[in-house]
Amino acid sequence: MNTPTQPFSQVHADERAGLAAARADEGVERPGGDAAPQAGLAFSGGGIRSATFNLGVLQALASSRWLREFDYLSTVSGGGYLGGWLSALKRRAGNAGMEQTLRDHQGRQPAIQFLRDYSNYLTPKTGPFSLDTLSAVITYWRNFILNQIVLQSLLLALLLGPHFLVGLARNLADWPYAGTAALAVAAASAALSALLARATTRDGKTAASPNAPACSIALLLLFCYAMAVFTLQQLENRADFWHQLPLWRVALVSSLAYAGYWALLARGFSQLRGNGYLRSVLWALLAGLAGGGKLWLLLQALDYGLGIRAPLAQAWYVVAGAFAVLPPVFALSAALHIGLVKRSFSDLQREWWSRLGGLLLALDLALVLLFLVVALSLPLLAVAADWLRALTLPAWLLTTLAAVWQGQSAKTGGGQHAGWRDLVARIGPYVFVAGLLILLSAGLSWLLAALEIRADGWQLRQQLCGFQSCGLGDWTTLHFAASEQQGMGGGLYAALILASLGLAVFASSRFDINLFSLHNFYRNRLTRGYLGASAPQRTDTVNRFTGFNAGDDLPLAELAGAPSGPPQRPYPLINTTLNLVAGDDLAWQQRKAASFTFTPRYCGYKFPDGAPEAIDAFVATRDYMHDDATGAEQGPMLGSLMAVSGAAVSPNQGYHSSPAVTFLLTVFNVRLGRWCPNPGKPGAALQAMSPPQGWVYLLKELLGQTNARLDFVYLSDGGHFENLGLYELLRRECRLIVISDAGQDEQMTFEDLGNAIRKCRIDLGAEIHIDVDAIRRDPATGLSRSAFAVGYIRYASGANGHLLYLKPCLQGMEPVDVLQYRAEHPAFPHQSTLNQWFDESQFESYRKLGLCIGEQAVRELDRNGAGWLAADGGGASRVRQLTPKNSLF
Repeated sequence: MNTPTQPFSQVHADERAGLAAARADEGVERPGGDAAPQAGLAFSGGGIRSATFNLGVLQALASSRWLREFDYLSTVSGGGYLGGWLSALKRRAGNAGMEQTLRDHQGRQPAIQFLRDYSNYLTPKTGPFSLDTLSAVITYWRNFILNQIVLQSLLLALLLGPHFLVGLARNLADWPYAGTAALAVAAASAALSALLARATTRDGKTAASPNAPACSIALLLLFCYAMAVFTLQQLENRADFWHQLPLWRVALVSSLAYAGYWALLARGFSQLRGNGYLRSVLWALLAGLAGGGKLWLLLQALDYGLGIRAPLAQAWYVVAGAFAVLPPVFALSAALHIGLVKRSFSDLQREWWSRLGGLLLALDLALVLLFLVVALSLPLLAVAADWLRALTLPAWLLTTLAAVWQGQSAKTGGGQHAGWRDLVARIGPYVFVAGLLILLSAGLSWLLAALEIRADGWQLRQQLCGFQSCGLGDWTTLHFAASEQQGMGGGLYAALILASLGLAVFASSRFDINLFSLHNFYRNRLTRGYLGASAPQRTDTVNRFTGFNAGDDLPLAELAGAPSGPPQRPYPLINTTLNLVAGDDLAWQQRKAASFTFTPRYCGYKFPDGAPEAIDAFVATRDYMHDDATGAEQGPMLGSLMAVSGAAVSPNQGYHSSPAVTFLLTVFNVRLGRWCPNPGKPGAALQAMSPPQGWVYLLKELLGQTNARLDFVYLSDGGHFENLGLYELLRRECRLIVISDAGQDEQMTFEDLGNAIRKCRIDLGAEIHIDVDAIRRDPATGLSRSAFAVGYIRYASGANGHLLYLKPCLQGMEPVDVLQYRAEHPAFPHQSTLNQWFDESQFESYRKLGLCIGEQAVRELDRNGAGWLAADGGGASRVRQLTPKNSLF
C-alpha cells in the first residue's frame, strides 16, 4: 500500500487550524484565528526524575490559568512519561477531571497516587528474588538467547570464510589447467578493477555509483586469491618453485602487471593527455619493477621464516600470504609512481590515489586479521600457561561487563565520562570483540582438529596434540592439516556457511527485531506505570498475576479528535531521535542524528535546509506503524512511543554513538530503541510494525550503519539529538515557550540548553539570548539565587518570542521535608538518571520541589500576563538591550 506523505508546511498549517478550533472549543480567547501566536510547554529528558519533578511543575500550572494557554506539549524521554500520563488522563477524564487531579497539591488523587505506587515502574516489587525482578531477568535472557542465534550464526559464517577459501584454493590447484585458469581470472579481475577505479575519477552527474570503489578493491582481492591458486598449482608441480623463483622474473612480471593496470586506469585522468599519458605508463613500469623487487624479498622471507613448503600448512600460508603481501606491494608501487611522475599528477589525483589506497588497505587489513584470528586462536590458547588461561577468561568477562555498564550509563542528553570509567568504556568493547572472535574461532578449530573421518562417519579423536609436548608450530600445523582434511575441498565449509546464513535468515524472520529487544519490556512497564493511572475500570480488567492490563494503552491517533473535530490541547509533540550514524553530512559527524516527531495527526521528519538529503516527509499517524496487538490499525500506540522517546540505552545513540560500544550493546541486546518505517523512503511499507528480515537491520545496528536511506529507520531517545524538546517548538515559531529542564546536571554546565541553542541556530536560524547565571549554585552554600531565567528568541522570519527556562535547584526556601531529603542525599535534585527506582520519599521530594519552582514560574508569567503572547510584547526591544556580557548563550 502506497501511503501518501505531506511536507512540514502542510502539517503545521493543519496543526494551526486544529489548535485554533481547540482553543475556541475550550473557551480560550486569543485573537488571530489560525494565525494567532502559539505557546508551547516542554518537559526535558531525565528519566523518572524528570517525570516526577515536572509533575509538580504541571500541578502549579494547572492551578493557574496558564496550563490552558499552552497549545503544544513537547516532551523528551522522561518528560514523555509525564506527557503520556497527562494526555491519557485528559482523554479519559476530560478537562475537568484532569484539572481536578492536578490541583490536588497533596498528591492524593488516584491518578497521582498511582504514579507514587509505581515509582519503581520497572520492577514495582523490589528485591532480588521478587517475581518482578525475576521476570525481568527471564525476559532479558530469553531475548538475549534469541538474538544470539541470529548473531552467532552470522559470526560462524564469517569465521568459516578462511577455512572455505583455503580449502577451495587447494581443491582448485589440483585441476590440470588450474594455473592457466588462475592467471586468466587474475588478469580479468585486475582489468575490471582498473575500469571500475577509472569510473571513480569522474565528477558531477557522470560520477560512478557509490559502490564502484568497493567493487574495484574487491576485484583486486580476487586477483590476490587467483594468484594464490596459481602459486599452489606451481608448488604441486615443483616443491622448490617458490625458493627457486628468480628475482628478474618476479620484477619483470610485477612491472608489466602494474603498468598494464595503470594503462587502463589512466585513461580516466583528464590531465594526462598525449605524451603525459605515455610518460606516466613508462614511470609505471619502473615503479612496478621496484615493487616486484620488494615482492621477491617478501616471498623469500615467507619461505624461510614460515616453512612455506610444509605440505600440511602450505595452502594456509599461501592464501593468507597472498592477501598479506600483494596489496602492500601494490600500494608501494603506487607510492613510488606518484613520486616519479612529479607534477604530472594534480593534487586532486594524488588525493584520489590516497583514498583508493586507504580503502584497499582497510579491507585487506580486515581480511588478514580474520585469517590471523582463525589460524592462531587455538594454537595460542593451547600453548598458553595454565595460569594465564585461568586469568584471561575472568578478566575478559569482567572487562566486558564493565564496558556494557559504562556504555549504557551516559545520561540522556549528554555527558562525559572521566578517568578509569572513560578508559573502560573505550577499550572494553574492543577487548570483548577480540575475545569473542578468539573463543569462537578456537572452539571451531578444536572441533575440526578433534573430529576425524572414518568409514562409519565422524568420530572424536582419542588423543590430540598434548599441551606439554607441542609448541605453537605443532599446534598450528595440526590445525591447518585438520582444516584441510575435514573440509572436502571447501565443500563442507561452503555447506556450513550456507547453513549458518540460512539459519540466520530464518531465525530473523521469526524473531522480530523489535519484539525481542528490550523495547517491549520497557514499553509494557512504562504503559502500566503511567498510562495505567487513568485506565477505566482497571481493577476489573487487570491480570492479577502479571499486573498488566491491555486497556492501559491507547493509540496516539485518538488524541487527534474526531475527523472534523479539534485535537487535544496541549497538542503532544513526542520527540525521538532518527539515528544517522552512517550519514553523509560531514557537519553532522558529531550529532549523527535528526529530529523525528510523533503527533496525534502526523509522524515524520524534516531535514534542515542545506542538508545533503532534502527529506521532508510526514505521514498520517493513523496510517503509520500499526502496532496495536488487537489489530485495530489505528497507528502507533502511545506507550510504544513513550518507550522510543525514552530509549536512552541503545547501540545507536545519536551524538553519543561510538562504533565499539555500538557493537557491544547490540551483541548483549541492550537495545531500547526501535526500527520504524521510513516516511522519507518512497515505497516503504509505512504500516509495518517491524522489518520482515531483521538480520539486515541487526547488522546495520551492530556496525553502526544507521541512515535515512533504508526502508526502516532506527529511532531512539529524543535526548540523543536534543534533550529539552525546544527544537520542534522553535520550528513552529511559538511566541511563548516554557521549558522545564530536569536533565542530570549536577555541575550546572547547562549542556542540554547549549546543545539546543546551537542546533536551533544552525538548522532553524533561531537565535536565543538568555542569562542563566542566577540559577548557578553558590559554591559556598550550594544554593541558587533563582530557579528560572527569562530568554528572548529571534526567529529567522523576523518574529520574536519569549523563553521561560526552569531548572531543578534549591534556594533555601523549600519545605522542610525537601531540605531534609537534600541533607541525606547531597546529589538531590540531580541524582543519577540510571536510578529509575524511586522510593516514596524521593518521589515526593522531587514532586514538591517541582511544585515550588512551578509556582515561582507562574508568578513570573502573571507579571507580564497577556504580554507574553502579544504581537511583540516588548520582545524586540528587550532583545536589543541584551549585550554579549549579560547573554550567556
